[in-house]
Amino acid sequence: MMQCVNGKWLAQSPSGTQRYASQVMEAISGTPAARDLLLVLPSDADEPSWATHFPTVRSRFRGVVFEQIALPWITRGKHLYSMAGPAPLAKRNQTVVMHDAMPFRYPRTFRPAFVAWYWLMYGLLSRTAARVLTVSDFSRTELAQTLRVPRSRFALAPCGSDHLEPDGVDFTASELPFPPESFALIVGNLAPHKNVEAAASALAA
Repeated sequence: MMQCVNGKWLAQSPSGTQRYASQVMEAISGTPAARDLLLVLPSDADEPSWATHFPTVRSRFRGVVFEQIALPWITRGKHLYSMAGPAPLAKRNQTVVMHDAMPFRYPRTFRPAFVAWYWLMYGLLSRTAARVLTVSDFSRTELAQTLRVPRSRFALAPCGSDHLEPDGVDFTASELPFPPESFALIVGNLAPHKNVEAAASALAA
């Protein structure tokens, strides 16, 4: 039976949640399961090369209108996967991936409207969606505490495929730009809740 994927993340600037969704879909694109997944795109979405392996449909809407109105209609009678956070409130037959509880734990680092929307959306979907996933046991605990739902409500679908070496690639042959043990790599943007400033200050000291 055909199932659907919420492709709204393909219209957004790539960050952690968007990368998660893209890598899951890219991995699936090389399997027979790709034939049974309908990728539903907003009007402004980019189509990466792996998308050619999936049947796709493109809405004439975008943004919240696409996600909250067009998407439930297009996917009526089918199960929907939303892997990058936001998902349609009116859809019960869906799997939603909630990545973390940052808007609730550190609300002052986000716009007030964003925090209010996530309280409404996650609060409702954590109770009504057919299945809810998160990416770590830590996030499961944080989401359960802040949303006041049982930890058992969240199944785990961890991140972690990109550390595996692709076939035929020898990363040990690449020269590092600095001598070994002389640098540190911090992955994250400069939003206060990423805590990059504290890490940089500790390293400088």
